[in-house]
Amino acid sequence: MPKKRKIKNILVTGGCGFIGSNFIYYLFKKSIFKGNVINVDSLTYAGNPENLVEIETEFGNRRYFFKKADINDFETVSAIFKEYQIDTVVHFAAESHVDRSIHGPADFINTNIVGTFTLLEIARKTWKKKNNVLFHLSVRNSAIGVVGVGHIANAINQGHRGCHARAEPSLGEGSICRSRNPCRNYCVGKARISGNQ
Repeated sequence: MPKKRKIKNILVTGGCGFIGSNFIYYLFKKSIFKGNVINVDSLTYAGNPENLVEIETEFGNRRYFFKKADINDFETVSAIFKEYQIDTVVHFAAESHVDRSIHGPADFINTNIVGTFTLLEIARKTWKKKNNVLFHLSVRNSAIGVVGVGHIANAINQGHRGCHARAEPSLGEGSICRSRNPCRNYCVGKARISGNQ
């Protein structure tokens, strides 16, 4: 049986959105997770900090930290990784809704593709050869329920590979993300992060 992962500091992107805020709420209220959550959200049309007022009141500046930042801002997000010693990323930040993609495809490319690449690069450079790290990439359609949120949180809490991605710096060079088993409306990727610069 694999050794359980000791997760201490989870960076959640898009944590003020519907799925992200439900995930954070679940971690604090319905799971055994005892670490810290650092919520990075740029507060676009989908992000609403009011979704987490209860969490902010109970855990703010002790175990829950909100950072208004764009995932494309390499320097700011790198600083957050270092300041909070991030060992886990749960990446929900994404543009969604098909109608919006028709009228503004650049936002989708910038956030969903370039933003994800930026996060992967930060993780690769920060984590280097660490093995006890996790990068969960959530790619979803516009019809998602919170049932998957609890499943991901449980998988993280139980410390098994389950249905999430795992960053593996030791895999060497290769594709940035390789598709893995879909799980309850989520398509997840296994991040292959190279420690080579």
